Amino acid sequence: IYVGQNPLKLYEYAAAGLPVLSTPHDEYQYLDPPARVVSNTEEVMQLLPELLRNRDALSQQAMDFVSQRSWQSIYERAAAIIDSTARS
Repeated sequence: IYVGQNPLKLYEYAAAGLPVLSTPHDEYQYLDPPARVVSNTEEVMQLLPELLRNRDALSQQAMDFVSQRSWQSIYERAAAIIDSTARS
C-alpha cells in the first residue's frame, strides 16, 4: 500500500540508466530513489546542467537502485528469510 502515487516511471527510467528528475512522491522517504526531486519549472532549469554534467554517475546510481529491486533480488531475499525461518 502506498500514499500518493506509485512512482512506476522511476523504475522504468532507472532501468534504462537515465538520470531521473521527478515530482515529489511520499514513497521516496522509503525508497531512497536515484532521483532529483523538483516542484516547479525553475527547479528543473537549475538541475538540468547538473544532470548533464553528472550523467554517467547518475546512470550508475540508477542501475544500482534497479538491481537491488529486481524480481530476482527480491526473490533471493525472500528465499533467504524463508530458509532462515524454517531452520529456526
